[in-house]
Parts: sequence; C-alpha cells; structure tokens
Amino acid sequence: RAERGHHLHGVVVSWTVPAAPTLTVGATVVKGTTVQVVASLGPAPRTVPDLRGKTLADATLELDALVLVIAQGADEFSNDVPVGQITRQDPEPGSTVERGTTVTVVVSKGQDLVALPDLSGMSFERITTALGAAGFGVNTVTGNSALSLLAVNVNGAPTTAGQLLLRGTNVDLVFQSDPPPLAP
Repeated sequence: RAERGHHLHGVVVSWTVPAAPTLTVGATVVKGTTVQVVASLGPAPRTVPDLRGKTLADATLELDALVLVIAQGADEFSNDVPVGQITRQDPEPGSTVERGTTVTVVVSKGQDLVALPDLSGMSFERITTALGAAGFGVNTVTGNSALSLLAVNVNGAPTTAGQLLLRGTNVDLVFQSDPPPLAP
C-alpha cells in the first residue's frame, strides 16, 4: 500500500523520453525509443525525535506523524523526570530508522521515596540493619553508639520517623556522648 508521497521501493515515480520531452501518458513512440525512468528508493528514512520529558500521548502523536510505532517499556523511578513523563527511549534521539520502526519508551514513576523507620530504643546494630532494609545508608556516627540515639540527620537537618526521603539517602546518626570524667 503506497501512501501519497510515500512510494514503495522500486516503483517508477517519473519517466521522460529525451528525444521528445513533451510526451505524455498514452502517447505512441517508435519501438526502440529510449525512455528514462526514475525509480523510488523507498520511503525516506526517519530521524527519531527526542521524546524525553513528553507524555506518552504526546510521544504517540509525534511518532504516528513520522509513521513510527511506539512501545512502552516497564515504568521506572526517576529522581529527575516527573511522574508520567518519558525518562528514556530506544533508539536514541537523532537515530536514523526506516518507516514503521518501533521506538520503545520508559515512563517515569517519579521519585523513589522511602519512609525513615522508627529507630527508637534500638541497638546500634539493629539501627543500621533497619536503615539498610528501608533503603538508607549511614554517613557519619557521632557520640557513643552504645548509648541512646539522639537524632537522625540528613545534610545537617533533623528527620522524623516516617519521613519520606529518596532511596539511597545517607543519614548521620547522633548518639549520646560519654559523660566527662569526674574530677578527683
């Protein structure tokens, strides 16, 4: 099926008779007359547009206009691309492809946020295990980790149990300090 302006490979798109350039379809020529034909090389290749940051609906319209097919891969968390927008694609933007090529896009699920667990009353070992299981890392530990936990800080700011933070955030643990030695 050839669409207007989109010829199949090898289809004759024009012809002329060099000896009689004004001839039209249906004219008679002497056997052996040279007729020059121009055959189509097929549909022009497409350049894949940059779909990152667009919605699935907008990307679908853009690819439809280029006679390219859209496919949706599994959604992924993204700390940079808002929820519902395309975070990456294959083939890459600027790639040259044939008409009808499938472009796979991945849509953002938004930021990967996890809740800070309640660490009150836990030993240092249980605290680090609970933080790791919840998706956090430990940056610094100050005070005596055998004494009570006073605060869990992120970039110097105090946090609270249940607070949502990016998965992989490193926290600073502040424990009670040892009392100063008593003067003799």
